[in-house]
Amino acid sequence: MAASSRNTCCWPGPNQEVKGYYLVGWGRSAQYVSQITLQAALIAMAYRHAGCRQYLDEFDDGGYDDDDALNEWYRKSAVDPGLIIGHNYTHTELEDLNCDGAKSYGFKPTSIVSNVAFVGGILSAVSMPLMGAIVDSTKYRKPFGIVMAATLTLVNFFQTFITKDTWFLMAVLQGTAGVLSYMGLAMVVYAYVPELGD
Repeated sequence: MAASSRNTCCWPGPNQEVKGYYLVGWGRSAQYVSQITLQAALIAMAYRHAGCRQYLDEFDDGGYDDDDALNEWYRKSAVDPGLIIGHNYTHTELEDLNCDGAKSYGFKPTSIVSNVAFVGGILSAVSMPLMGAIVDSTKYRKPFGIVMAATLTLVNFFQTFITKDTWFLMAVLQGTAGVLSYMGLAMVVYAYVPELGD
């Protein structure tokens, strides 16, 4: 009776590989949440670096004394000029409010996430044959997975310290070590899947 009570959805019996597969799934879910947060922070910091007014310190540190003024500014910058009654914004004013044409390191701030993914994708494509050979043809599959999981954990830990001064370093860290460790760990996990039924 005690053995069958441990065969639940969260702790599926004595097979260690199955337990590992379940535990990696929990970690992967936390990874997705942290990536969504990181991506939003990277975009905001890229806008800030580009000099967009709504992301500068004057809005956080006393440029507006009350929330109503800040909310009004956001409302005006987010809607079509034809919908704002009492003031017709010029095209230049709208570009300034919406930060159209702003550049951060030569790119639009909104493209920081796709640029990180592009760099990570290229690095993954180049390194996958070597990682695949380690996983499939050597006895180091499990140690390789442990190294990839530890690297991914460390990258996420360091990315919690993102600031306006470190955001670009965090983007580089994510595009290199973050993506490579995630892909390496996924490769190890999926290499174990055919053996889960044994």
